[in-house]
This record gives sequence, C-alpha cells and structure tokens, in this order.
Amino acid sequence: RVQGPSVRRHRTPNRVCPPTPLHSASMGMFSKAPSAEVKAKHVVVIGAGLAGAGMARIADKAGFKVTVIERRTGSVYKAGGSRGINDPEWAMTKMLVPIRALVSGSESKRVQNDVVAIDAASKTISLSSGGTLEYDYAVVAVGAQNLSPAEPPLGVYNLAGIREHYEHVSAAIKAAKKIVVVGGGAVGMETAGYTRDHIDASVSMTVVHSGPFLIDASLKGVEPKTLEAFSARILKQSADAKIDIVLNRRVTSMGAADAPGGYKWMDGSEFTVELDNGTVLTADLVLWCIGSRSNAPQMMPESSMEPGSKLIKVNRKLEVEGMEGVFAIGDCTNIKEPKLLTLARSKVGLPPGTPEGHADVVLANLITLAAGKPASKEWVTPLTKLQIAIPITKKVGGSAIGVPNFAAGLKGGAFEFFAFTHWMSTGQKASKALFVTEADETAIVPLAEAPAKSPAVAPAKSP
Repeated sequence: RVQGPSVRRHRTPNRVCPPTPLHSASMGMFSKAPSAEVKAKHVVVIGAGLAGAGMARIADKAGFKVTVIERRTGSVYKAGGSRGINDPEWAMTKMLVPIRALVSGSESKRVQNDVVAIDAASKTISLSSGGTLEYDYAVVAVGAQNLSPAEPPLGVYNLAGIREHYEHVSAAIKAAKKIVVVGGGAVGMETAGYTRDHIDASVSMTVVHSGPFLIDASLKGVEPKTLEAFSARILKQSADAKIDIVLNRRVTSMGAADAPGGYKWMDGSEFTVELDNGTVLTADLVLWCIGSRSNAPQMMPESSMEPGSKLIKVNRKLEVEGMEGVFAIGDCTNIKEPKLLTLARSKVGLPPGTPEGHADVVLANLITLAAGKPASKEWVTPLTKLQIAIPITKKVGGSAIGVPNFAAGLKGGAFEFFAFTHWMSTGQKASKALFVTEADETAIVPLAEAPAKSPAVAPAKSP
C-alpha cells in the first residue's frame, strides 16, 4: 500500500497501556487554555477512520465540543485487510481499533449512526435513525468504501457482524482449491500475496488485472522506466510464489453470485470466470479487489460533488464548495494528490518531523472561525518522496519504490501493515485491555445525550 514519510516501529509492551500521551513536539496548539469562543462551538466530525479519528481527537483537545459520528463500533484500519481476511483474530484485535479515547471533553460525545444528509443552511445533520444534530462546524471524513473483502461490507457495522465477515472470508479461502483475484492494484496484490502464504502450495492462484502494469493506479506520474521495473519485479516474485498474473484483461462474466463482502463463492463448487478475450478460467473462489467508491454521495448535495468521481469539491482551505462551515478531509475529497493516510490524518501524537495533515489545517481554520475571523490556513501537499511497499510472500519478499525492497517484507510481517499508526492516531496502544468489545457498543452515547437542540431519538441498532 502507498505510504508517505517513513514511520518508526511502535513496540507494544505486554501490559495494559493507558492512552498514549500526545507527543511533546505536537503539543504547541494545546498549551494554552481554550478561548471562550472555542469552548462555545460545537464541531461534528463524520467518520472515525484515520482522517476523522485524528480530527475528532485534536478538536476535542483544543476545547471544542465535539460529536464524532461513526457507523461502526470501532474504526477499521483498511490497509491491513489483506491480512485480516486470512487471520480473523488479528483483524479483530489489531485492525478494528476502539474509538473510546477519541474524545474526552466533558461535553464531547460519540454517536454510532449513519449520516444521510447535511443541511448547511440550517446547520443540521440528519441521521439514519431519524434524528438530527445541530452544529456550528462540520467536518466530513467518510473516506471511501473498499471494493474488496478487505473491508467489512456496507451494512455490517457491529462487532458480531464484522467478526462474521472476516471469519466467512477466511473459511472460504481455506476451503478453496482454485482462487482468482480480480484487480492487480495494491489491495489485490497484497491480498494475493498474503493469501498465498496461508494456503497450501497445491491451491492455484491467478490475478487478473485490466492494465499493462501491476499497481499502476497507485503510481500515476511515476517515470515509465521506474513503473516498468517495479512491475517486472513483482511479476517475477509472483511467479516465484506460484501466483499467475494475467494483464490487460477484464472479467466479463462469471458463473457465481455475489457472496456478502466482495467475493464470489459457490460453497466449494467450481464455476467459470470469462475474460474479455474469450479466455475462460475455472475457480471455486473469486476475491474482488477493484478499488474503492466514495462514501460521500449519500449525505452531500449534488452541487458539492465532483461529477464522475463523486468526490467532495473543496478549496485549499478544505472548505466544501457551497457549504459554509463545512469542511472535508481525506479520501472523500477531490484534492489532486495521492490518497495517502499520512496526508489525511493529524500529526499530533506522531513522531517529530511528521508533516501536518488535512486535520491539522482544518483545526487551525476552526479556531480562526471561532474567533470571528475568516478561515485563512491553506493546505499545501507536502513535497515528499513517493514511497510504496507491496509485500508478496514471506519467502519471496516484496517490492518497493522510495524505500529498500526489504521494507516491503517487513510491512507484511514485523510491521503488520503499519496498523500501529492507526492506534497511535487514536491515542492508544494495542493491548488486550483495549481491544474492541461488546462494551464499546453499549457504551456508545445515545443520541438523546448528544449535544443537540433538536428532538432526540435513540440510534438504530446495527444489523
């Protein structure tokens, strides 16, 4: 997966860990008591992924009244999904991060619900439960839905459903004899590689990719020679790992229906997978890994969306076009830059030298707005060297650009797909005492207790 600046490895002690203190180098903005203007303002953060988690946390620390709305019980670290579908226990203890430490202010709350509309004129947010929340400022950080089994599907939001998803996919992988992965991007190749490590050598695996080079969508703008050399190295490693690669081909039809969560399965029965050149493959499991889709359209007015991509139109201050007091950060925006976790999240709590992210820019503008002045801080994409590391298997290693190739192997093994960075961004360290549990579901603040002036109703239960 594409990474930004290098991150130091985080070691987890074998004991119960309290929330991680904010790094001293990033404490400057919180060194003074918040102003009365800041304390009077209510900020609603929609989404608790990497971008939203950081945004909610620093807005709360700055003194705002914060409501963070997240439809899942915990925050899913999507980059680890290729390991999660092969190791459900790891998914539930490392990929699924509790959001209990995001906000701690006396008037800050967490609400588990789904947003269906934002009305900038009335400054209200409509929820799927039928209730509404009023806000002074809103930050949309809903990201994108990964179109692969690596992420729990839409509608699966609670602990039991998320666990069931990863266990079902894992069981299908273990039972399969002929696996086809559709999509040779970062998610597809990491899925193929990590799955190869978890299945018997007799199981066949084929990756079908529509482009001429693997991982090409993540490497736009890279010099052709670099792209060709990178793709060639992955092709060689894939062959060594007994992963067949089919380039410049699309899947046109297959003899299996969708299974819940982005994969095709027929309970062990073989079915056909037809390609656009007439080639017919046989499989008993297809893992669909074809990119992502913006989560924003369900809640944003059409006028604020970029045609085609359905990404949110923002200016350099990260304000949403035509929606005063509403900001957007992360993968759901139309900013012309790589979709990197290091660009979206906040630098607060991370090692010295970590550049500012979208969340830091928005916080500065929220503080300025609360003081009665217009937002002025602009986002400038840091000029960082592209770094990408794609682990294939433990035996053959992986391939990288911008960092040594052995880093790709570390990412899939010792670095555990950098899951620790998500824990750091939420102010926690992974420990058995901090894994997401059923207590997190019962501890979610009911909408009736959230800071809103409108009639309150209880949030709908997740399926």
